[in-house]
Parts: sequence; structure tokens; C-alpha cells
Amino acid sequence: MSSGPSSPSASSRAGASWSGCSTCSPARRAPPEAPPRCPRAPPACPGPASGRRSLAEEFHVSSLVVHCRREHAGTAAAAIEAMEGLEVHGGIAEGKLVVTLETTSEAAIVERLNAIQVMDGVLAATLVFHHAEPIEPCEAIPGSRTP
Repeated sequence: MSSGPSSPSASSRAGASWSGCSTCSPARRAPPEAPPRCPRAPPACPGPASGRRSLAEEFHVSSLVVHCRREHAGTAAAAIEAMEGLEVHGGIAEGKLVVTLETTSEAAIVERLNAIQVMDGVLAATLVFHHAEPIEPCEAIPGSRTP
């Protein structure tokens, strides 16, 4: 009988807890329990205990500093302003643009930040602030969603 790594005695000596049985294999174990729901969450909220809601129900505000070559700052500022949700507030003369970004998801922030970083003349684009708020329905607006 071989005492190689595939023998049962070798695996038990190595501290392996799986016996090789297909009934109790790690792949067949029950999935971990779902995290508890947020006690303050409305019944329709699918979020975990953190209280986070689905991405469509959030409003994200971010600010960026975009460092670019001075000779390209005007062109970069115009390209940034043309992107949805972005606004340049200053710094064009210095080549250090102060930019705000409003989106409905973190993925959109990353997407736009990456697009800015690959623009001609841009040396660096840095996220300096991020804040997310849940979007609450407003009864004064016709067609608004209700929880």
C-alpha cells in the first residue's frame, strides 16, 4: 500500500478534513446564511444589514482633481464638461481642474474617472470626495416611486 499524498492516512496526517465522500464534499455544503436585514429598512428593501439599497435608488456626489498639462487644460476641461454629470469649477489656468460628478452608481464614478485619466494631456485624475444618499420618493413629484 502506498503512503503517498492520495492515501487516506496521508490526508488525515496532513490535517485534511474532507474524506472524499461526494455527499459531504465542500461543494455540496449548504451556502452561508444571508446577512440579516436592516431593521430600519422598509419591507421592499433587499439590502443587507448595512442598510444599502439597490444602485438605482442612490445618488452619488463626488469631487475630483484633474491635473493636466497647462497647454491642454482648456481642451480637457471642455471634454470633461461634455460628459454627463460632470462640471468643471476652476483651475484651468493652473492645469489643476476642480471637478464635481453626480451619478446614480459607484460604477459610473469609476467609469468616468477612467475616461478622464486616458484623455490627452491629463497627467492624473484623483477622487478626493465621495458621498452617497438614498433617493427618497417625493409625493409632490407626479410619478415618483413609493417604497
